Amino acid sequence: DDYKRLTARIAEFDEEHRQLIAIIGELFDAIRAHNSEAVLDETIKRLLAYTATHFAHEEAYLREHGFPNLAEHTQQHHAISAYVNKLYERVLAGDEIEIPLIEMMREWLVKHIGVEDMEFAIYFGTSVPTATGM
Repeated sequence: DDYKRLTARIAEFDEEHRQLIAIIGELFDAIRAHNSEAVLDETIKRLLAYTATHFAHEEAYLREHGFPNLAEHTQQHHAISAYVNKLYERVLAGDEIEIPLIEMMREWLVKHIGVEDMEFAIYFGTSVPTATGM
């Protein structure tokens, strides 16, 4: 699908992006299937954990390699993390999570990968240092 075409030109990050989109897909499926609160809780917790891991990995890489827009990039990561946390709080409160809320999050992530992450791919050019070993 269209998400497979998104790339930061760094294999490790591309794989992490695919994982994030897959977890969001699982969240869609759980909501559509009217799964239990426990299933939603577990899925959102995995999304929170994986998001935190990915963002920390990406930020450490950008810091290590002197990416000039790191502060702005990090702010965007904080914004999506806050959004996912609010969704989690809603699940804990027993509120219904609507599909449009998940679509908004998915579209934000796709835009972030396609625009903001592409900034660092362009900044590093074709000689992108590997992220392995971070």
